[in-house]
Amino acid sequence: MFERTRRNLTLVMGGMIALILVLATLIYYFILAGTLNNNQSTRLADLKQKTVNQWQRHFVDIQKSHRDPNDSSSNRTMDWEHLQSDELESLVTPDGIVMVSPSTDSTMTGLLQDWALNRVDQGSTGKWIVVKNGGQEETYLVATYTLSPTGGQFWGALRITDNIRLLHQMRLFLLFLSVILLTVACAVAYLLSGRAMVPIKRSYFRQVEFTADASHELRTPLSVMLSSIEVLEEHKNTLPEFEQTVLEDLKDEILRMTRLTESLLTLARNDSIAPKASWEVLNIGELASQVVRSMQPAAQKKEISMTVAETPGTRVPVQVRGDEDQLRQLVYILVDNALKYTPNGGEVYVEYGQSKDNKTILSVTDTGIGIPAEEIPLIFERFYRVDKARSRELGGTGLGLSIASDIVKMHRASFHVASDLEEGSRFDVVFHRALNR
Repeated sequence: MFERTRRNLTLVMGGMIALILVLATLIYYFILAGTLNNNQSTRLADLKQKTVNQWQRHFVDIQKSHRDPNDSSSNRTMDWEHLQSDELESLVTPDGIVMVSPSTDSTMTGLLQDWALNRVDQGSTGKWIVVKNGGQEETYLVATYTLSPTGGQFWGALRITDNIRLLHQMRLFLLFLSVILLTVACAVAYLLSGRAMVPIKRSYFRQVEFTADASHELRTPLSVMLSSIEVLEEHKNTLPEFEQTVLEDLKDEILRMTRLTESLLTLARNDSIAPKASWEVLNIGELASQVVRSMQPAAQKKEISMTVAETPGTRVPVQVRGDEDQLRQLVYILVDNALKYTPNGGEVYVEYGQSKDNKTILSVTDTGIGIPAEEIPLIFERFYRVDKARSRELGGTGLGLSIASDIVKMHRASFHVASDLEEGSRFDVVFHRALNR
């Protein structure tokens, strides 16, 4: 129980830490990507300004040399010294001459020349273009601008392959770092949840110890009171009728308190004892048959037909691994409940066998009063009773099915309950690992 709670706390705490780490990682990545994009956009704008300035100087140089600006021979060459190694350009002069900056990337150079010849507008905001150069992919950010004020156009290309690779490497690094941080976060969460569970465990075991001690201490005075009443019953006929009634009621209350004390003691023991590795292999059929035989007198008092049988088709002994005393108590609780809530002349049927998927199933079916559908999820809670008045009349404490549920969980089994009002109920205990070999 505590380990399951610790795991749940670990999941909650680890999930919160993981969420913070993931958000921090994503924020860092998007900030980095945004910074690179802004830097690329700034460089593209700078490229535009440098090209316009260079063209204007080129145009002024032509005028100073007393050459005709409209002479096409004056515009065929331009100094590309303003370009960095990762910047490429092509331009169209006002008289239609195409010039392309020199570059080792022949593919991108060819594209720039084609765009200039065909006047392909790539927009002024920047667009990604991926080309292959020598077997390697290169990514460029391209745009088209006007050579104002003289006219003409130019196409700028900024190689951003390194930035793309940096982002890719950063994604891998952040992913790897996130896995490590998540692992560390889970380990830290597990340690913190363990520390958080210390006072809870201490308080819980104190409560269990108190319940066990109180139940144990109550057994002695209850036994003395019951013995005293039994002595008085030997002279019951000498007492007035009212005193006889009081004596019977007192005995019933003491018996009820005794059952309640025993149930509380059982719950305390179940809460404080973990499943043992020394469980033995048991024949569930023999165990069920022994319990049914021991309860036949109680069934005969109510003229209830009680039978135990093996599920048809079961060819091997039906075995489970567990604690014999606890499993015997489990069968006793289920059969006792069936007898209590089945009217006179009814039937109780105990069946055991194996399912097709090799699970051992123990079933107790009765023709009793049934359980409302909305009450079924609540019947395993401690002190819960569907019909409180009827349960008290029958001597129920509301702890039987809770004890049965603890035993089932301890044996890593499960309960399946089906019931119809005034028709009866069926309790199936499913052991998920059958031992038949």
